[in-house]
Amino acid sequence: MNLRRPIHRPVWLHALPRVIARFIASLVPFVVAVAPFSALAAGLPTMEDPSRGAGSGILQTLQNYGYDIVMLVALLVIASMFIGICYQRLWALLRNP
Repeated sequence: MNLRRPIHRPVWLHALPRVIARFIASLVPFVVAVAPFSALAAGLPTMEDPSRGAGSGILQTLQNYGYDIVMLVALLVIASMFIGICYQRLWALLRNP
């Protein structure tokens, strides 16, 4: 015995995803023709060299970027430790005035 009733949808609701897909597909050539590719990246910032310099090759440049990432992570760890110590000290002062 099947107790589940079928879901009855209006006819226009079945065709809605196809209509939306066709509309979006018709807009793609227009957007590509109107916006040249050089204008898409016009406002984006450029990537700077690492703090230790660009290096003589791609490997040395990647190592310099890795150094910057390690320094950033170390700075975040030290900052979180500082915040933790301040929180513990404030909590101790509030508990024992």
